[in-house]
Amino acid sequence: STAMSAAELAFKTKLADAMETAILPAVRRKATAMAAVWQHISELQVLKLNADYYADKYQKLQEKAGTQQAKLDSNREKSEAASAAWDEASAALLVVFQGYAAI
Repeated sequence: STAMSAAELAFKTKLADAMETAILPAVRRKATAMAAVWQHISELQVLKLNADYYADKYQKLQEKAGTQQAKLDSNREKSEAASAAWDEASAALLVVFQGYAAI
């Protein structure tokens, strides 16, 4: 019984030494490495959120620019139409005045 307990004590001592010198430091290193990985993952998630946010803003700005361009084109067309109408009206008035002048 005492021999068994001495063997058991020796085993427990070796196990405790192994835990202290090899197993626990390895577990700590892995835990530290995993913490670094999770830190990188969370940083990447933040970067992805920022990228999505700015991509959305860029898309909205492009849509706004398209709307502004459409307004500019519409205003240009209206201006050209008004200019053409003015030219026609002034030509017609010229004809009228020439007609009066001939009378």
